[in-house]
Order: sequence, then C-alpha cells, then structure tokens
Amino acid sequence: MDRWYANDPARMVLDPKYAAALRGLRMLFLDCGTRDQWALHLGLRILAGRLRAARVPFVHEEFDDDHMSISYRYDRSLPKLTKSLERS
Repeated sequence: MDRWYANDPARMVLDPKYAAALRGLRMLFLDCGTRDQWALHLGLRILAGRLRAARVPFVHEEFDDDHMSISYRYDRSLPKLTKSLERS
C-alpha cells in the first residue's frame, strides 16, 4: 500500500517539488466521466482541490459517461493540446 500511496497524484501534489513541476507545464487537462467504474472522478475532485491550493493552473472537466469508449472526448482535449503546443 505504501508504494500505491507514494505514486498517488493527489498525494504527490502535496509535495512542493511536484507542485512546482506541475506549475511549469504549458497545460494540464484533467477529465473524467461521472460514472467511472473505478470512481476515478472522486479522486480527480480531490486532486483538483489540491492543485488549486498549490496554485497549479489546470482545466478540470467532468462528463456524463464512464471510463470506456470515450474517444468522442477528443474534441475537448485535442484542441487544448494543439493550442499549448503552438505556444512553443
């Protein structure tokens, strides 16, 4: 369990070293279905709160679906990725 916790993003962001690295990203896009089979949306909400507290800029979106067959979400993520790459 210790290894799991050591690699948990919601815990890692509490470390100033990781928060600083995340602040250096051009873009951080996080999305998850509200009916995720593994309840990842609940963990993402915790992570989002901790990112806000650490002043890490990010985009957090939730959508009404589960974890599978969500390639239709590319219309949300790919334009954001493209825009962040254009700034290089």
